Amino acid sequence: MSEAPKALERGLRVLEILAGYPGGLGFGEIRESMGLSDSACHRLLLGLQDLDYVQKQHEQGVYTCGPAFRRLNGQTHTDHLLRVVRPYVKELCDRTGNTALLIANQVDHMLILERFLHEDSIALQDVGTIRDNFRGPPWGWLFKSLNELKTCANSIEAATMNEIKKAKDALAKNGFVIRVQRDRRRLATPLFDANKHCIGAISVGGTPISLPDEDIPEISTVLIEMTQLAQAILTPDLAA
Repeated sequence: MSEAPKALERGLRVLEILAGYPGGLGFGEIRESMGLSDSACHRLLLGLQDLDYVQKQHEQGVYTCGPAFRRLNGQTHTDHLLRVVRPYVKELCDRTGNTALLIANQVDHMLILERFLHEDSIALQDVGTIRDNFRGPPWGWLFKSLNELKTCANSIEAATMNEIKKAKDALAKNGFVIRVQRDRRRLATPLFDANKHCIGAISVGGTPISLPDEDIPEISTVLIEMTQLAQAILTPDLAA
């Protein structure tokens, strides 16, 4: 095999290996899996880093799939996400009497894939709306781990990071997140791929009239139910 196809084969193999370990692998683990010398493995990883297909997480000392790989992988996820989850977003709208959204994680931005607008509720974002601030409200942080947030932003104020940590704790405890404002309130739940990367979210929003405080427990239950049903089709192993 000539050098170019051999390098391509090795590069693809590294990506296959790293895709199965979202927490990352160390240099020695990759080298051993590939059966390469230190120098050959170093050159391979350096080339993939230059192309953004691999990232080195310096604090943990491990390598993970980079933005270029996730972007490529995300295009397939988006079509599948819309096809699978759309019916549950529609049912969420019908059962709660509020507007429901399907949001996709496109690695460097969030994209509204679908919206079911309820006449008694509010519009929320249009289909096709893009948001690229993963630190900002209402759901930017939902799509990123704390380490990824630090990587994708030049600086995150300590107060902002503290609020994000609290929100993530609330999500882990309750299964949903909520943002209450004077004129609206919104709830959301994340959706994951087989590697436990957040690839999207389902959100429901309304006014204090269409979504009063006393209805939040019932509406959050419906939201979680729809998310679990969609997750069971997206990735059966994560449904529980």
